[in-house]
Amino acid sequence: MTSAERPHDAARPGRRAELVALAALLLACAGRGGERASEGGAGARGEAAAAADAASSEPPALLAELEARAEAHPGDASLRYVLALLEERRGEPERALARLRELAPLGWDYALDDDDFPTARALPEYAAIARELADREPRVAGGEVVRELAPTGLFSEGIAWDPAGRAFYFGDAPARRVLRAPFDGEPSPLGGPAPGDMFSPLGMHVDPATQTLWVASVAFGVMEGYTEADAGRARLVALDLASGRARASFAIGDPSAPSLLNDVAPLPGGRAAVTDSQRGAVYLGDLAGGELRPLAPPGTFESPNGIVADEGGATLYVADLYGLSAVDTTSGRARRLPAPPGAYVGGVDGLCLVDGRLVGVQNLFGAPRIWALPLGPEGLGAPTILSSGDPRIEAPTTATIAEGALWLLANPQIRGKPGDPRAPIRLLRIPLAPSPSRALP
Repeated sequence: MTSAERPHDAARPGRRAELVALAALLLACAGRGGERASEGGAGARGEAAAAADAASSEPPALLAELEARAEAHPGDASLRYVLALLEERRGEPERALARLRELAPLGWDYALDDDDFPTARALPEYAAIARELADREPRVAGGEVVRELAPTGLFSEGIAWDPAGRAFYFGDAPARRVLRAPFDGEPSPLGGPAPGDMFSPLGMHVDPATQTLWVASVAFGVMEGYTEADAGRARLVALDLASGRARASFAIGDPSAPSLLNDVAPLPGGRAAVTDSQRGAVYLGDLAGGELRPLAPPGTFESPNGIVADEGGATLYVADLYGLSAVDTTSGRARRLPAPPGAYVGGVDGLCLVDGRLVGVQNLFGAPRIWALPLGPEGLGAPTILSSGDPRIEAPTTATIAEGALWLLANPQIRGKPGDPRAPIRLLRIPLAPSPSRALP
């Protein structure tokens, strides 16, 4: 469904598993070949690749649904791109290429990422298609690299900002820890939750009112102390900013009913909302304790990822495979926000809200793109591109708003596997003034 709230979908577990595998393959980390965990390692890739391999052995329901959606929406190039990715993963490079041929006539202007199509790119026609799309891509470089962060070799995902302490926070997936970096200083570990309180950290966000860092964390094979019994487990953790200790830790999932908590948004009253990409849900946690409870139940979304709350906490904005939705924090009702004409708003990882604009880090459709969409009474306005085709940005994930600018880890290094050469992570600042970007030559 594209414009109305999506019904509960738990009655179709086979389809759900296939969609999750695809979303894990395509979304969230832009790693192109997996989400959230490297093959034998951290960050974003191997765990989802294994899920995708499992799904590719029985893909008809997923393929049929996406093809039906594409037929129902003949002008939606993004669905063609997703179908091309799925055909590539199914070992059908000719069929993937056929889908890629459909993009340019529909006005598609995202450059291909060759790593998305390791077999299709060997076909003679691929180079011409890739060249045409690259020529169409808007080339916009926003902002500047402020500094490099030590230590090197990190697999990092989320980033958050504490306005009172003027410090950034970001994750270290293998070490199951969070690092704190003062605005002008070097990172150091933020205390540490007790063993078992937190898995590999993903999305995170500071709640200034309670001086709490909310962290979505997932058990990956790369993390210290991992055992097979941890598979499918996740935790939403509330860390005290002063000590780093866990004020609360909410467990969800197990090998038989897996969960993938992905990104988090604080709400008034010591609460937080977290997306579950595995279950297609949004859950609520509360510092007062108790268990995670569903706000938008499983099946509401297709691999939800980025999430952000409005200033009063009445509405959550959620990004998933197909686009953006607004969720009422009282009723849990989810309402799809129609995309502006000619814009593609699916495949967003990080999502921020500032000055009435949703800022999205889009990493599904080939080369990454960052844009700002105004929110108005009529819905979403036309996007302003803040970054596109910028060679400084490699597989971005989430972002945060700090002192009038968008900040992100330009190279979170979620690709590859442990042992690969690693560069220092670059901290990039994109101003959010009326004219925040410059065109690349």
